[in-house]
Amino acid sequence: IINGVTDSVKRLTIPHGGPSAFAYNATSNRLYVGCDNGYVVVVDGAADTVLYEVNLGTSWPIINMLWNPATNYLFCAVGQDSMFVVDCQTDEVRARWNVQPYGAWCYSPVTGRVYTASANTFWALSPHGDSILATIPRGSEWLCAVPFVDKIYISSGWVYVLDGSTNVIVDTIPTGGGAMVCDTSKGKVYAARGLVFDARADTLLTTIPLPAFSPYGICQNPLDGRVYVTDQHGDSVYVLRDTMPGIEESHEPQAASSKSMATVVRGVLVLQGDRTQNTGHRAELLDISGRKVKELRPGANNVSGLAPGVYFVRAVSRELSAVNCHKVVIAR
Repeated sequence: IINGVTDSVKRLTIPHGGPSAFAYNATSNRLYVGCDNGYVVVVDGAADTVLYEVNLGTSWPIINMLWNPATNYLFCAVGQDSMFVVDCQTDEVRARWNVQPYGAWCYSPVTGRVYTASANTFWALSPHGDSILATIPRGSEWLCAVPFVDKIYISSGWVYVLDGSTNVIVDTIPTGGGAMVCDTSKGKVYAARGLVFDARADTLLTTIPLPAFSPYGICQNPLDGRVYVTDQHGDSVYVLRDTMPGIEESHEPQAASSKSMATVVRGVLVLQGDRTQNTGHRAELLDISGRKVKELRPGANNVSGLAPGVYFVRAVSRELSAVNCHKVVIAR
C-alpha cells in the first residue's frame, strides 16, 4: 500500500496468498483482493487492515474483478470458465455463470449494466448480475463505456459499437484501437494505438503517430486534457495532449433566423408522438455536457426533478440513421 502523500510503502499480508485481482469499492472505502484459491479478502481502506473474507466456493484462482457502483455488486471471474456475482452489502454470492471473461470489463453509468468479454465472446449482464442480457460473438480484451451516448466500444480487430439500450451492435469502425478511454467533455474516445474517435458519429477523427514499439496501457487525466499511453516493451510513457481547435467563422450570419429556437418548459416536457412512437426511433434528454439524464417517451414527461438549465432533446431514427436535436430550457 503506497501512501500518496508521503510516498511511503506499507506491506499488508493477505490470507490465502497470491493476490491476483483487485477491485475498489468507493461506497464503503474497501478494497477487494482476489486470491488464488477462490477467496476474496476485504480490506478496510481507511485503516489498511483485513476485515474478513468471502468464500466463492471454488478452489480456482480469481483472475479479475469489477465493482459496479450502480448496484454495489462485485463481479469476479475465476479460472474455471466461471463468473461469480457478490452482493457487497451482505457479502453473499448471488449468482454464478459459466462464462470466463478474458480481462475486459466496463459498466454503463446510464443503465448500470455490466459488460465483459472473453477471447471470442462478449456478454451484457444485468446490473445485479442475475441475468445475461446478450451474448455476442465478438471477443475482446478492451472495452470502453461511452456514457453520454449510452454506447460500449468493443475493440477486436475493428471497433464495434454496441447500443447500450438494446445491447445490439449498431455500427463498426474499420480499425483496431487496443485499450481505450472516453473523454465525455470532448465527446471522444482515445485508443492506445494513437487513434482518436468521434463517439457521437462513431468515426475515426485522426491518428496520432506514436513511436511506441508495443502500446498497451492507457489512462486519462481529465483535469489537464491529457491521455497517457504506456509502451509495453519500450520502457516509455507517451503523453497525448488534446486541445479544442479554433473554428473559422464566415462574415455571413450562421443562424437560420433571429428567433430563439429554445423551448422553455416548467415541470413537464411534452414530446410529439409522431416522431418517437415508432420503435425505430429513440428520444433522450441530454444535459449541457452531453450526458443522458432521461429517456423520453411520446407525450408528457416529468422533468420537475431536474435542475434548471439548458438541456437538449436528441431523437434518433434507426431506419434513416438521422439525428434531430433541439434545445430545451428547464425553468422553475
